[in-house]
This record gives sequence, structure tokens and C-alpha cells, in this order.
Amino acid sequence: MLKYLIDTSFLLRLVEQGALRGNEPGEFASSNFVLIRPVKSELEALARRQPRARAKAARRALEAAVHLVVVDTPKAAPTDEALVQVASQAGYGVATLDQHLRRRLRALGVPVLSLRGGRPLRESAR
Repeated sequence: MLKYLIDTSFLLRLVEQGALRGNEPGEFASSNFVLIRPVKSELEALARRQPRARAKAARRALEAAVHLVVVDTPKAAPTDEALVQVASQAGYGVATLDQHLRRRLRALGVPVLSLRGGRPLRESAR
């Protein structure tokens, strides 16, 4: 089964929708998802910031992410670039809501998982 690297936007949306609650793995936090270190770092930075609602969601996402495998990336790269590199090189798909990143991944033939109406949507590569 294909595993997906999970992006910050996707993980935050799952938390905001109540699909991930605290330390419960829930339907989405399964062995199908992997977290890269730059996404975890983004969530940690968001958890320390304002506005409060976004910081709270980031903290809840970090709590839920304890069930996910965290993969280090080879070098310091912007988060989106790290997602593209790891997915391309290791054969992962990417779960993201970022439109620009989705287009880029599809153009490279990387499977993309998005949400439509709160439900998972697998997008095919171009």
C-alpha cells in the first residue's frame, strides 16, 4: 500500500475537522502516513504563535502526530522542496492541500492525496 508524506496544511485540516483528536490515532493517522522533520518543525513553530486558534490546532496536530513515523530529510531545504525530493526519491505520495505543490507533484508523477468536502481525494498524476 502506498504511503503518503503528510503536509502541514493537510494535517491541520484533519485536526480542524475533528478527524484527529489528541493521542487517538483515528481514521487518518494510520500506517499510511509519514511525517518529514520539516513539517514537524513547521507545526512546532505554529504552536508557539498567535492567533490562538491556529496555535491550538498546531498543538493538537503535534499530539496526533506522535503516531506517525518521522523521517529526516537529507539536507536543509524548504518544506515543499523536501516533500518533493523525499516523495520522488523514496516513492511516497504526498497528502497536501497546497494547490501549487499539488500541481508540481502531479507534473512529476507523484501521487497526491487531497481533501474534497472533508473526504480524501486521490489525484492522478498528469
